[in-house]
Amino acid sequence: MELNFSSSVLIASFKRPQKLAQCLYGLEKQSKKPDEVIVIWQADDADTQHLAEEIKSKISFPLKIVHCPEQGIVPAENAGLKIASGEIIFLIDDDAQAPPDWIEKHVKHYADPSVGAVGGPANNFYPDGTPFPRRRVNPVGKLTWYGKSIGNMYDQIEEWRHKSIKCAEVLV
Repeated sequence: MELNFSSSVLIASFKRPQKLAQCLYGLEKQSKKPDEVIVIWQADDADTQHLAEEIKSKISFPLKIVHCPEQGIVPAENAGLKIASGEIIFLIDDDAQAPPDWIEKHVKHYADPSVGAVGGPANNFYPDGTPFPRRRVNPVGKLTWYGKSIGNMYDQIEEWRHKSIKCAEVLV
């Protein structure tokens, strides 16, 4: 079954234009292209704005560039959410590289009408590029009845990267 949900990718970026360029070129390699990508540059970070403007003509998806006068990931992502038109919203850090099937794999989960959100693993790295130690922590992707999230969605062991977890499970 072909799913035709529209997608918006939000990238809140601050003073890492070269990392942002790698992230944007990584999105260019997606097997299912995003319908739009929104780069939110923050405060006085004109270098990020200029880099995004320069790349705009070199990529195949629509790129919107938004300014958030306040520095911080939450205000920046909120500014991006205000103009996002996608039915599915993806968030990615400016220094992250999405695998080429990132959007395609996530969208497939929405064939199940009980799915309201999809997450995935993340791997953290030290500034020198060394990966953080892998974790063996349960539970993964749970939500308490009062809204507390128990994520543990990062630095998982390799076997868990393809583990199917029903995130809609609520702990009572």
